[in-house]
Amino acid sequence: ARSSSERRFDPLFYGSSDWGTWYVGEILGNFVVTNSNFEFHTLRLRFEPRDDLVVNLLGHYAELDRLPSEIASRVDMRAANVGSRPVAEEVDLVVEWAATDWLLLSGVVGAAFPERAAQEFTGGSETWVHFMLFSQIAF
Repeated sequence: ARSSSERRFDPLFYGSSDWGTWYVGEILGNFVVTNSNFEFHTLRLRFEPRDDLVVNLLGHYAELDRLPSEIASRVDMRAANVGSRPVAEEVDLVVEWAATDWLLLSGVVGAAFPERAAQEFTGGSETWVHFMLFSQIAF
């Protein structure tokens, strides 16, 4: 009998301290994957035009660290269709405004462009778009 084992990163305490540091990609990291068995390449540009304003532009490229296994195919039959590693490219624009000493307001716009693996898994090639307004209150 053939034995197979799966190794995967356990995203213990899944959360974030800054944009793009733990949730890799506002779309990919929050809604599509959980940082397990993926390779991410990230480029981040950060601008601070004023003391109370921060603008982040993040670009992510995600691919599978390896092709899905027979075990993954048993869990989700769509995994059997995946024969490519590139998952998606994503671009996020994040604007943070410190309205007061205790109130931070953020606006996020993101777009993810599915690559071959995502198209093979989902059967679609539409661009995924995400908008978010976020507030943080410190006390």
